[in-house]
Amino acid sequence: MALSEKEFEELVDGLKASADGRERLAGLLNETHPVYAERAASAIVRMRGWILLALGELGVSDRELVYVLEELDTGREPYLVAAAARALRSYPNLGGSLRPHLERAQANIRYRDDALRLDRYGGYADTPPYGTAMAELEETLRSIDTRAESVPASGCCCGSAARASGSAGAARAQPATQFQDHRGSALSFAEAFVGRPSIVVFFYTRCSNPQKCSLTMTKFGRLGEQLRARGLDSEIRTAAITYDPDFDDADRLRQYAESRGVHLDENHRVLRPVNGFEGLGEYFDAGVSFVGSIVNRHRVELYVLDASGRVARSFQRVLWDEGEVIEAAVREIAKTPSGPKPPDPPAARSSASPTTALLGTVFSVAAAFFPKCPMCWAAYLSALGVAGLERIGYAPWLLPLFIALMLANLYSLYPRDRSRRRRVAFGVAVAGALTIWGPGILLEIPFAPLVGAMLTAAGSFLAVRFRLTAPAMTAHPSGA
Repeated sequence: MALSEKEFEELVDGLKASADGRERLAGLLNETHPVYAERAASAIVRMRGWILLALGELGVSDRELVYVLEELDTGREPYLVAAAARALRSYPNLGGSLRPHLERAQANIRYRDDALRLDRYGGYADTPPYGTAMAELEETLRSIDTRAESVPASGCCCGSAARASGSAGAARAQPATQFQDHRGSALSFAEAFVGRPSIVVFFYTRCSNPQKCSLTMTKFGRLGEQLRARGLDSEIRTAAITYDPDFDDADRLRQYAESRGVHLDENHRVLRPVNGFEGLGEYFDAGVSFVGSIVNRHRVELYVLDASGRVARSFQRVLWDEGEVIEAAVREIAKTPSGPKPPDPPAARSSASPTTALLGTVFSVAAAFFPKCPMCWAAYLSALGVAGLERIGYAPWLLPLFIALMLANLYSLYPRDRSRRRRVAFGVAVAGALTIWGPGILLEIPFAPLVGAMLTAAGSFLAVRFRLTAPAMTAHPSGA
């Protein structure tokens, strides 16, 4: 039977007096703790705020610091931010290195501040005396100023606490999860993550906290840009997995990612688990809880996987640094055994090869300049200046053949992965074909065949160029 909030309040109060109270309170801050199952988000705010205040009374150690910094960096609820600010004042190594976390919290909460009473469960007040989250943040900043000179610059170990690393997935069997990516293609866990190191983040499009999912995806986009700039985008895969697969379909995921600057292709994807999130969440030990299928609380989390798909390092709660993440993944490249790699996951890019595109261009040009009658045919061949060539018979069936081959060329250029650049190449080739067929063949407008042939050749050239250089090129709108 689930605890009522009153019972939960009494549980936390009791833990403050127990020998292992601080450890058990920290355990209650794990999002996957059963106490949060099927709770409303507002109830979870009250519960976690009361835990943070209790930890502040006991004194925050390095182990609990990451939970405090998480609320300061990403929190949007005044009660939780205020509780975190107050708890931080009990940290024995309070120093200037913690100031940026408090300043970020001030920026996040400035226009969301509210009247609070931190001496009672629930926190929000409607009568004086009351405080505010901004007041608690300012008090903690004053404490830093008072104590800064007595704390060495290396006194804060918040980096190691926030970026706990390990092999959380090393002893676990790969989940039987099947994914759908941003193009609607199906792939298994092994197809997505085995063969090369990978970087994985979690998010969902309905997240209301811009400091969590939206910022995660913006940083994810910047991480991809750095991989491409360093020539690592074909060596390291990236994937962003939604917590909310019932709502986040392929189109919604693609639009959300691209609007935040994420470049997507066959090695860099957004994914939705189509056969349930449970096994995947257990494999990653993902920090998320639900009400039904709706997320009610989640942490910021990123994982670096080795070439076997096992978790090699995790970055949790405090926002990660793109360069540090890439270096962790590069170390996994060095550990990858040499030899043939398993085949890449199914790709949905344009199938145009250089040879196919060249032949398609030749057939399109042939259609553009094919003579319309036997007399024109003889005149064309006579103009070549080879004796007797003009007596070769006219073959009217060649024109429909050339047109059919021209259409086959367009089919080979079709951008099945919705890449913007490949769509442009396909559009140029279509414009060339229409110019050849309409103004050139049907209306016989002078110079139209030449223009159509040039457009067709340009479209084929662009398609081949984008196919060969796709991993190193970006093609995305900028986003917030």
